[in-house]
Amino acid sequence: MKLIIQREIERQIAEVVCQPGPFKETGVTLFGEKSGDDFVVLGIAGPGPDATHEELHYSGNNDYATMIFEDLKKGNPSLQHIGELHLHPYGMMWLSQGDKETVKEVLKDYTEFIAGVMQWGWRIKFYPYYFTKEKPDGERMEVQREGQTHRSSGFRFRRKRRH
Repeated sequence: MKLIIQREIERQIAEVVCQPGPFKETGVTLFGEKSGDDFVVLGIAGPGPDATHEELHYSGNNDYATMIFEDLKKGNPSLQHIGELHLHPYGMMWLSQGDKETVKEVLKDYTEFIAGVMQWGWRIKFYPYYFTKEKPDGERMEVQREGQTHRSSGFRFRRKRRH
């Protein structure tokens, strides 16, 4: 099970997450489509003007996310609200107990939902989890970045073999 994030979407997420100043949690709402067992992110909504950003708490602006979603659906009517990701302090790559309680509430209205954590340093790292009523504790998802070339971080030297 994968969460597929295209290069342009990752750039948009970076604009939201990589803000200068003291650390405060923030997040994005994910819109996309399911393809087999995988989810493809096709659009996002940032936190919105009435979002709550604190050191250890984030709450997005649902009215803002709904407005963005409705606008995106005009160009792609099959788009779905697939989940949310939010920034955690460095080293906390898991969902908090409060995050898990929020997911339980969401699952009252959704059959499946992705919730996850983001962290950033030189690059954003994603830690998404897939939830359903049957999997209320969540299942870790793999992240696939689309439209990026994968390069080695260093050079590899090869020795010539002597025959």
